[in-house]
Amino acid sequence: MLDLKMLIPEEISGTHIESEISRDQIRISGRYRNHRRFSLNLNRFIDEPLFYFGCGLFAGEGTKGGKGTPFEFANSNPMIIRKMMQLLQQLGIPKSTISPRVQLRVNEKSTRDLIEMLSDFWSEHMEIPKDRFRKASIRVKETAGRSRYGTVSIRINSGIVGTLFIFWTDQILRDQYPLQS
Repeated sequence: MLDLKMLIPEEISGTHIESEISRDQIRISGRYRNHRRFSLNLNRFIDEPLFYFGCGLFAGEGTKGGKGTPFEFANSNPMIIRKMMQLLQQLGIPKSTISPRVQLRVNEKSTRDLIEMLSDFWSEHMEIPKDRFRKASIRVKETAGRSRYGTVSIRINSGIVGTLFIFWTDQILRDQYPLQS
């Protein structure tokens, strides 16, 4: 198991982070430069291979807009989405904070039936009620997408979650986090 205590910085991009560490949890909090406060409760111990795998996925498919950017990850492979959902669950991120969006690329005007079918598929696969989904994104293109499931994006409207993932992936890419096994 990986102890997140070792992976929470004291500062990210000029934002001081306070950590309260208990036996099983880490509560991080702070204030951005614009004086907006943030706080986040995380599970202290998580599966190490899943953490590094998830950070690798985020490095390739996650939103990297900078400090304060909400966490967003998109993929069309149900198994990849399942792994990212497992990581978020192990971190202690509640499903109630996730607002998915189905994204479609079609070669003609899409029907509501297709959107409904894909929303049902992802809702069941992610175990998130459809009323938590944001409005579907549809792009009409001459060549439609390759995935029969469309793409789903996982969004968490918490700048600190996005900032942590950007920080973690950057540190891994710079070889700052040796594997602790």
